[in-house]
Amino acid sequence: MPHRRREHKYTRGIAGYLIGKSHEDHEGMARFVKPYVTRLRDLTDENASFSMLVNGETTQIYREESKQNIRLVGPSYATRPINASAAGKLLAAYEEEESMRRRLITETLTAYTQNTITSPMKLLEEFAAIRGRGYSVSTEEFAPGSAGIAVPVMSREGR
Repeated sequence: MPHRRREHKYTRGIAGYLIGKSHEDHEGMARFVKPYVTRLRDLTDENASFSMLVNGETTQIYREESKQNIRLVGPSYATRPINASAAGKLLAAYEEEESMRRRLITETLTAYTQNTITSPMKLLEEFAAIRGRGYSVSTEEFAPGSAGIAVPVMSREGR
């Protein structure tokens, strides 16, 4: 059931989350991408995940953690910033450019490490570079010692 926050906005409560999560694991996108994400994890011996923009936030829909002892750990359904993660930058790069420009004007870009891009202009340049090469890279932008690569999964229409 939804519950109300102090700002008078409704959010999903724990019961709603659990019902949705059980449905997602058996019927939704996670079920569809699981074999591909698992194979990618096994081929690379690294964490692998599938992310989408959900309400403007980069959200991991499904994740398989590396079996290595040392790895970056985090929950599925975690959000990642558009300026400090490979998936975040990739998904933002393929969003409608004018919409993304407006967002960057109003949003403060948080510096998570010394490598995080906090300049809207530099981030727009990074988005253009991502579209040009077809993939995104993040090296110690979100957490020290972390690195990521993201590639788009495109529809037949190229979206």
